[in-house]
Amino acid sequence: AGGNGSSGRHVVDHVLRPLGIAPEQVYFTDCLPTYFIKPGSGGQAEAMAAYDPFARSQNPPLPTADLPTRPPPRRLVHRAITEEGPALRAQLTDAAAPMVATLGQEAADVLAGIADAEPVRLTPGDDYGNLRSVTVDGRQMQWIPLIHPGNRDSQWRARHEQWKQFAAAVRDRPT
Repeated sequence: AGGNGSSGRHVVDHVLRPLGIAPEQVYFTDCLPTYFIKPGSGGQAEAMAAYDPFARSQNPPLPTADLPTRPPPRRLVHRAITEEGPALRAQLTDAAAPMVATLGQEAADVLAGIADAEPVRLTPGDDYGNLRSVTVDGRQMQWIPLIHPGNRDSQWRARHEQWKQFAAAVRDRPT
């Protein structure tokens, strides 16, 4: 996670540390192992537009950029479940972890879909970050549905900060 840019650092600092879990003890995966360009995102689209003329001007020419556009959430979740569901179930089973954290609504929807569990609607309300039980291929584990590291909404950030304080207090409570 530490080597996965700002998202990886965010997970370490704002999810794992409050739970008292070292990154070396964690298995990280993506619901879809594909990089998508978000519709309307200028930076990435501009980079592709700048790269293509450069690629064509090289001798021999380099391949042009071919990055897919991010599908709408419902299609992304469906694609993850149908294309990656068996691999994700195997990863969760093989990891034998007692807990799984999903980051973002789409990831929560994918886990619910592959676990045949009740969907969770992420809201910044009082039930945010509460542990739930989920069973994947006969293996029960605790599930923490959290917001995605890229979520910059101030209400969500404030709620996640409250969750971090709660998680740290529970972690540090004498047993």
